[in-house]
Amino acid sequence: MLSRLIASIGLDSHNNLPTLTGSLSSSTSVVQALNSLDATNATKIASASLATVATSGSYSNLSGTPAAYSLPIATASVLGGVKQGTNIVIAGDGTISATQAVSSVFGRTGDVVLGSGDVTTALGFTPYNATNPSSYASTGTTLGGDLSGTVASPTVAKIKGVAISLSGLTTGQALTYNGTNWINQAQSSGSVLKGYRVATAGGQVSKSTNSALTSYLPDGLVSVQNALTNATWKGIAWNGTVFCAVAGGVTNTIAATSPDGITWTARTMPVSAVWQAIAWNGSVFCAVTSGPSAIAATSPDGITWTQRTLPTSANWYTIAWNGTVFCATGYSSAIAATSPDGITWTQRTLPISVGWMSMAWNGTVFCVIAQTSIIAATSPDGITWTQRVLPGGGSAWQSIAWNGTVFCAIAQSSTLVGTSPDGITWTQRVLPVSATWFSIAWNGSIFCVIANGSSIAVTSPDGILWTQRLLPTTASNNTIGANPTGGYFVIPTGAIALKANIDSTKLEVPVLLDAGLAALISWT
Repeated sequence: MLSRLIASIGLDSHNNLPTLTGSLSSSTSVVQALNSLDATNATKIASASLATVATSGSYSNLSGTPAAYSLPIATASVLGGVKQGTNIVIAGDGTISATQAVSSVFGRTGDVVLGSGDVTTALGFTPYNATNPSSYASTGTTLGGDLSGTVASPTVAKIKGVAISLSGLTTGQALTYNGTNWINQAQSSGSVLKGYRVATAGGQVSKSTNSALTSYLPDGLVSVQNALTNATWKGIAWNGTVFCAVAGGVTNTIAATSPDGITWTARTMPVSAVWQAIAWNGSVFCAVTSGPSAIAATSPDGITWTQRTLPTSANWYTIAWNGTVFCATGYSSAIAATSPDGITWTQRTLPISVGWMSMAWNGTVFCVIAQTSIIAATSPDGITWTQRVLPGGGSAWQSIAWNGTVFCAIAQSSTLVGTSPDGITWTQRVLPVSATWFSIAWNGSIFCVIANGSSIAVTSPDGILWTQRLLPTTASNNTIGANPTGGYFVIPTGAIALKANIDSTKLEVPVLLDAGLAALISWT
């Protein structure tokens, strides 16, 4: 509009707007002021065509104006307007307040406060209550499976679907499966047995003349077979075909072999010595001695033996094979030795002088444990050794075995067990009973630990969870061997050899008597 005014007024000879003379009062219009200009310019303004809005100042005289704005309704994602509802007050500063509380909850009116019963009514059931879990379900709900009764009064009626039938419970009784039900009955050596069967023909034995088996054999005669020589059996190894056991305790030449842990044949070592430990390398058995002594011996079959010489005299208590070398360690010393064949030996050094007691190989390292200490040591080759720490300070660590996943070590006269995946990091475990634990072995499915001078044994699938077992005789159990292919253990002890097919339900044992007789018995 201003440009139109300028165009209408025109410019002077110097291209300037003409000067307005006089003063404008508050009521003087622009046109009136312009009319005070000279006649020529006034004529131009009067004849100019101005927009209506220029003289009216009314919004309605404008063209191209936008449509009227409408505030959107507010949503969760759109900012917009809301309306004031019932019992809602908006203060002058925009504060919104409710003027009335909840008026009614389940028939209650006024200022109602919610209670736990309102939640239960709304949900239709009682929520779990940690202090009263039975309220989670109806106390009258009937239970099923191995349970009977109701939620309020449950009863264990079955075990794995087999009914429990108890009567006249007394202290010391055990729960036993009788073929139909679980029943309670007194524990005794006789009741532990499930039965017996003949091992092989070869003689006869009566329980009345063999006190060691009085509680285990039935009346009458049982077929029998040859037994072990009565000795202190210290080491046993399996070569895939036969077990070979060597005797120690005193100087002797006693050994024995068996293809199955039942039938034993006496063998003769090449020299009288205190034979302590034995291992198999895929080609030969190798046995070492204590004493101290530097005597060793090798045999391809456990029958024919050749004397060998260790690098120094020591109480050689342990020997193991790692796929490349035999490794042996000395008790109460820092002495170790390695040999690729059991013939040529090289002396090595352990990290500390201590009572090295038992050793095992896990596919990566040897691990040897020490008695009367918490010391262990590992080595990838039998040459370079690193000292490790066992759990349970001051325990008499006695024997160690490997199951393909963990080392498991046991300690004498305690409930202490240790497991380790690598021989470095150890975790303390607990046995179900304390005994003079002497030896541990793995049969491909479970560990079995035997105790010296006791009929107690324990088994475990992993070294963590243990089950107590009962051997059929109390004897000097010093060593236990295993046939991983057959899945059984063999315990040569005195003139008795125990063969144990141990799984979760059954233990079978052929007992070899000091009279050179045997009978195979079993129990659950």
